[in-house]
Amino acid sequence: MEYFQELPVWPFTIIAALIAILGAIHIQRMNRFNTASNTFRTQLLTELEGLYPIPVNWPGSIEIEPFLRSKFPKFQSAVEEFKAHLSGRTQKNFEKAWIQYYSATGQEGYQCYHHYMPFISTYNVDGKQITKDTRDTCRETFRHNVDQLLSFTKHK
Repeated sequence: MEYFQELPVWPFTIIAALIAILGAIHIQRMNRFNTASNTFRTQLLTELEGLYPIPVNWPGSIEIEPFLRSKFPKFQSAVEEFKAHLSGRTQKNFEKAWIQYYSATGQEGYQCYHHYMPFISTYNVDGKQITKDTRDTCRETFRHNVDQLLSFTKHK
């Protein structure tokens, strides 16, 4: 017991102060992430009202592309603002989800919304005829891609 009475108090005080500072930094970071998440989610949901989560106001088959192109600048801005609040690895995955949303070809910087249009296409691969029908899945693809973007707004 005499040994513990001789221990200096200052190392424990410094350790407690460091733990408190690190805890405050973590809480501040979480609050900034939550604010950015809420802002991003609100921006996307507002712009996609009637299309997501339930497509009650889906434009005609060829009108979806100009509609989504008109939303792209606002989305791009929201994506860049939110991305700053993600860690490096998460940012890369978020960027992939963003590209998957706006580019049916998967090319960065190339807007193509054909994956949200109802098409029936037939082509040959190695002498084999393949038919691709997206009439029933284009809206599901859209919902999936928006879900992917919004999944990054949740704390893990």
